[in-house]
Amino acid sequence: MPNFWRKRDPHESQSEPLVLMRAAPSEPARFSGSRTFDDFVVLNWETEYGTVGWAHPTHTAHTSAVSLSHAMYEHLWDHMHKAYATLVTPLLLVNLDQSPELRAVDLYPGGRMSEEYEPTWHDLAALLGTPVPWFHYALRDKKTITDWKPGDPPAIVPAQDAGLRTGPLLELAADEPYGSPAATVCLWLARHLRRLDAAAAQRDISEIRAAAKDPNSDCAYVRIAAVPAPVPRPTDDEPGETTRRAGWAQITERRDVLAEAVAQVVLQWDGGRSWPAADVAQFDPVSSPAAAEWIERLRPSSISAAPITASCSTTTPPAARRSAGPTISARSPCSRASRSGSAPSPCSPR
Repeated sequence: MPNFWRKRDPHESQSEPLVLMRAAPSEPARFSGSRTFDDFVVLNWETEYGTVGWAHPTHTAHTSAVSLSHAMYEHLWDHMHKAYATLVTPLLLVNLDQSPELRAVDLYPGGRMSEEYEPTWHDLAALLGTPVPWFHYALRDKKTITDWKPGDPPAIVPAQDAGLRTGPLLELAADEPYGSPAATVCLWLARHLRRLDAAAAQRDISEIRAAAKDPNSDCAYVRIAAVPAPVPRPTDDEPGETTRRAGWAQITERRDVLAEAVAQVVLQWDGGRSWPAADVAQFDPVSSPAAAEWIERLRPSSISAAPITASCSTTTPPAARRSAGPTISARSPCSRASRSGSAPSPCSPR
C-alpha cells in the first residue's frame, strides 16, 4: 500500500534543509512549462535542487500545498518526488506587508513528504532567480495560467472568484423568455459578483504594487501576472422585492440540474436569503447543547420532502467579505433545487 500519507519522521536524519530554505543556486532556474493536475495548474522551474512546482488552484480561492500534493498523487503515485522536489501554492490569507501567504511541501522517495511550511516570496524568487508570477484568486483562468511564459505582460482577465463560478446563473438566464423574473435575478447577481470580484482584484493588486515600492517588502518579489478586465456596464440597481421573490420562486421550484447549480451559487453567496419566505437562523453546536442535539438528530430526506436545509459553514466566500465562525444555518422552506455540493444533503429532524 502506498505510504504517501506518512510524513517524514522528525527523528529521521535530514542532511539538507527544506528546498526553499536553502541558499540561492548559483544559476537561475529554467522555466519548463506547465502541467495540469485536476483543478491545479502548475508552473514548473528546473533548479539545481530539482523541479519546483508553483501551483494555482482554479476551483477555489484558498487551498493548501498538502491538498495540491493529494491531487498530484492521483496522477504520479510514488513517483512524485522524481517529478517535483517541492510544491508551492499561494493562499487567500495575506501577510502584514500585503503579500499573499505561501505554503510548500517537499517530496521524498517512498511517497513521503515534509510537513507543510511557510516560505516567503523572497525565498521562492531567490530559488527561481526571478520574481514569481501570481494570479489573483478572481483572475485564475485555467488557459491563461497554462499559457503563461516568463516575460509575458499581465493578462487582462474577466474577474470571477475561483470558488464562486457564475456560469450557471448565465446559462439559466439565457434560456428564459423576455421579462422572466428568474432571468432578471440571475443576470443581476452575475453582474454584481463580477463587479465585486473585479473591485477586489484591483484593490489587492494595487496594495501589492504599492507595497512593492519598498525593496524590503515581500511584495517586491511578486510579479502581477493578470489584471481584471474593465467592467464598462453601469451598476444595475438590485431588482425589487417582488421581482426577486418571483424569480427565486421560479428557480427553487424547478428540479433540473441547472436550477440546482444556480441554487448552490446562491447558497455560497448569501445562504438563500432572497429566496421566497426564506428564514435564516444560525446555531453554534460548540456553545449550544440544544443546537448540538438538534444537529445530531438530522437525517437525510428526499429532495422534494425536505422542509429544512442544514449546512455547516466555517468560511465565507471571499467576495462577500464577511467573517463567520463555525455555525449551522437552517433555511425554511428548503430549495427543491438544492442538493449535495459543498453543503450536506437536505436533511430533516428525526
